[in-house]
Amino acid sequence: MQMASLIQVFLKSKQGSPV
Repeated sequence: MQMASLIQVFLKSKQGSPV
């Protein structure tokens, strides 16, 4: 289940990049 990993990375990227 790599989907969970991708979602976590996506959320992390969004949080790490405050616009």
